[in-house]
Amino acid sequence: MTSPLQTTMFNGVSEFYNSAATTSFRNDPGVVLTDECDAPTSAKIMSFGGWVKRNKVGFYSNLFSGSLGGSGVPQSSLYFDTDNALKSISYTGSAYVYDYRTAALFRDTTSWYHIWVQIDTTDGTQADRFKLYVNGVRITVFSNAGLIADGSPDIRGFNEDGLIAYFGHTNTSYGGNVYYSDWYFIDGSAVSPVDTVGEFKGGVFIPKSYSPTFGNNGFNLKFDQVGVGSPSSSTIGADSSGSSRHFISTAGTDAVASDCAMPDSPENNFCTMNPLHFRATYGMATLSEGNLAYGSTGLSSSWGAQFSTFNLNSGKWYAEVLTKGNTSCSIGVMNVGHYGYQHFLVQNPQNATGNWTLFMDGTDTKSRLNGSLADPTYTAFNNDQVLGIALNADDKELSFYVDGTLQTGLGSSGVIDISTGGSSNDAWSFTANTANGVALTFVWNFGQDSSFAGDETATSNADANGNGTFHTAPPSGYLALCSANLEDSTIGPNSTTQSDDYFNIILYDGDGATTQDITGVGFQPDWTWIKEVSSTSGHVLADSNRGYDKYLTSNENVDESNGVLNSVLSNGFRTTNSGATNEDGESYVAWNWLANGGTATATISESGNNPAAVVQANPTAGFSIVTYTGTGGTGTIAHGLGALPNMIIIKNRDRDINWLVYHRNLSATNAYLHLENTDVEATNNAFFSNSGHSTTTFSIGNSNHTNADGEALVAYCFADIEGYSKFGTYTANGVDDGSFVHLGFRPSFVMLKNTSNNTNGGNWVMMDDTRLGDDVGAINPILSHITANTNAAEFDSASYPLADFLSNGFKLRLGGTGSGVARNVNNAAGNIYIYMAFASSPFKYANAF
Repeated sequence: MTSPLQTTMFNGVSEFYNSAATTSFRNDPGVVLTDECDAPTSAKIMSFGGWVKRNKVGFYSNLFSGSLGGSGVPQSSLYFDTDNALKSISYTGSAYVYDYRTAALFRDTTSWYHIWVQIDTTDGTQADRFKLYVNGVRITVFSNAGLIADGSPDIRGFNEDGLIAYFGHTNTSYGGNVYYSDWYFIDGSAVSPVDTVGEFKGGVFIPKSYSPTFGNNGFNLKFDQVGVGSPSSSTIGADSSGSSRHFISTAGTDAVASDCAMPDSPENNFCTMNPLHFRATYGMATLSEGNLAYGSTGLSSSWGAQFSTFNLNSGKWYAEVLTKGNTSCSIGVMNVGHYGYQHFLVQNPQNATGNWTLFMDGTDTKSRLNGSLADPTYTAFNNDQVLGIALNADDKELSFYVDGTLQTGLGSSGVIDISTGGSSNDAWSFTANTANGVALTFVWNFGQDSSFAGDETATSNADANGNGTFHTAPPSGYLALCSANLEDSTIGPNSTTQSDDYFNIILYDGDGATTQDITGVGFQPDWTWIKEVSSTSGHVLADSNRGYDKYLTSNENVDESNGVLNSVLSNGFRTTNSGATNEDGESYVAWNWLANGGTATATISESGNNPAAVVQANPTAGFSIVTYTGTGGTGTIAHGLGALPNMIIIKNRDRDINWLVYHRNLSATNAYLHLENTDVEATNNAFFSNSGHSTTTFSIGNSNHTNADGEALVAYCFADIEGYSKFGTYTANGVDDGSFVHLGFRPSFVMLKNTSNNTNGGNWVMMDDTRLGDDVGAINPILSHITANTNAAEFDSASYPLADFLSNGFKLRLGGTGSGVARNVNNAAGNIYIYMAFASSPFKYANAF
């Protein structure tokens, strides 16, 4: 097995980063850092911001503010509002200098945002006097934009003699619930964050060391000290700028010392528990301590689970949990990859198959192995003991430790086989569950806090890569759950190729000319899927096996045609003046995939019922195009993926006949869907043979749909590629706080389909992060979708949010029930959906979004 850590390490951080932001301050409600300002270098020109990791959504969270004291006096603030918009205001005491609220909502709690404000009230362009950046990209779309008026007013609430600057808020209802890292204030200079405090690398915005002229009130807080209280160079509020503008650290409802100099940072993101899961019937436990602590609070019924933000399908991993209480709980891992989260969001998750936990009932400790109760003999863990959990995802094994002692009464000398009932989809989430309404608390440590929020003495027991600290040393070969320990993807920012080298989305406008060259794809595409978003022309699917002068239509069962595309280009494609690809004044989207640059990787002769075929495969990206001539019998065809295909889309090019779609999460190998309609899942051996698919071939039946004798067909084949593509399933919960889907990457494109219900819905829904424009202010929630099975124009309505794209997956939202869209498109309660997804960036490097 290759080591999970494949990049060179420098001080515990991959050399992909600059070692510019390696520590953080966990800011709980009521805990603040404060400093009193001097006379400013400029009250009109300034820049400030830094990195934050959200812990709670739907909560007013003050990030940075200033006030001269009391109401009706100058004050300014930058904060997440209760609706999760990012807002910045400046108030003079009688009127707003400015008042901005983003249209985008920020609900990603799994990774880090970089937030930056640039102010120059003397700028001659009014719209440029206030600039807001998220992850290095300027936001220009606001739901409210109270612009700075002419006259170059002072921003007195941020930069004024005698003003008190705040991180957090003394009122627990308004502050905290974030981690802070590498925060700047630059007095007298208006600078962009790009190539100053940060830079783009491999398409990802990362921290960068910067030494500006800070001005009178400027500072740089690294949050790398562990002292608390009075301002000094050794406290958490220490200023690293050289200006000695150290902040006072003040505890409100919580101690501060255990929150200082944490290794969870933008350069090494640690696992926490995930607040984005929602149990519609019973509620979810309320998280605290930076999403590392929770108990029975927040549950409407006695049993409840939380899940870790990391899902593990390979490698060896170690985590610890301090249990404050000794009755009615279960702790361990759940196989969420195979069974899905919804399987465990039930009244008694410890009884569910795929649940591998220790169960504590108040008098003894038992085990719930794959949902069945067992009573092994071993040392019970009790109140204020630390339970260590060692997950070997490679060999599908689990071990438990109590205060460092292996529990040998479990499994084979302490090693539990957790492979039962699993599959190639296996992925485990760490979990702890309350039971019977008992008041207890779990405090987790994935390597970021060996003090368990101050309940234990902090230690220095790092893993083998020098990451994290643990109560007791991790077992040999087991690692902390942090991004620096995640395996590098073959496709990603730290590799020779990135996601947009294999999949890319472009937007363009038609000009009505005889031909138009559409460029900017970044490679010579081998499969292009085009849709006119502004009107009702049908979908166009072209590929380099068949030739770009030919096309198929996903919303119709018609045979192959030509006349809408001219040819493929080295960086795109050439259209004709067809309305489907180049009507004057209309807007289009093109999704593009790379196979092998138009060159076949295999040419196969007919053999019995196995068709003659031309294969163009890209195993690195898990994609192949297979054109073949049918034989009329049941046969197999090589797909070239080098892995089991997870999704196959087939069309007979010679006749008007249904598209067929195979997906690994349908109920059977011979199950199928139609791409051009809303039909639910069905089975037929004549379409896909029930003999199944393999790592080398896919099986087809004797139907005209998949193997018509002497007729031309095409198959698009896909396989999961870690950090780049995934083909899976989820069960919807039917509410606005929808199901969370873990991908292991931040998606750029998702297509999903309800497989169990097509009443008032059942469409193939296509979402992406590009069609609302390049402005980051318009990304979340995803409001726009296209239906692959209809010719309808893009549907876009703020009343019907579909999903949030997140750093490690996506979360379903309301979906809507009217005005041309039904909740069935993405989120009908209890319904099962399949999806295909392609990445913007793997989770290892993804910023929050």
